[in-house]
Amino acid sequence: MLSWKCLEKHYLLLSESIPLANFVIQLENDFIKSLQAEAIEGGDLEPIIPLAWYPDNLAWQSNFSRMQIRKNQTLERFHEFLKLETEIGNISRHKTVSMVPPLFLDVHPDHFVVDVCAAPGSKTFQLLEIIYHSAKGGSLP
Repeated sequence: MLSWKCLEKHYLLLSESIPLANFVIQLENDFIKSLQAEAIEGGDLEPIIPLAWYPDNLAWQSNFSRMQIRKNQTLERFHEFLKLETEIGNISRHKTVSMVPPLFLDVHPDHFVVDVCAAPGSKTFQLLEIIYHSAKGGSLP
């Protein structure tokens, strides 16, 4: 049984905001560079950064809250970009910590994977992207 002090710490940790990552299938470098420049010029925004541990710079992280993305005029273009790219399937948005397990799985095109916790499917989608990018030219994953 946990002490009240431990429980309070636990609830405080649960209430903290954790960074969202944008798992990017395709991301325009010019867009990110211009947004980073705006963030640096404005001074009040942290830049969007690629996750160093994710292969091929396909994952980027921002520490912007939903409110900042919706209300800050500097981020208006970024918000529209995220909405459009998510809608057409070029970006999948989820918690950064959720992106780690699929990388450790080291899945390859000839592997079979049973995802027993497939809702909403962001890890499954990430696994498919990993398989797709690792398939040799001319072969289907």
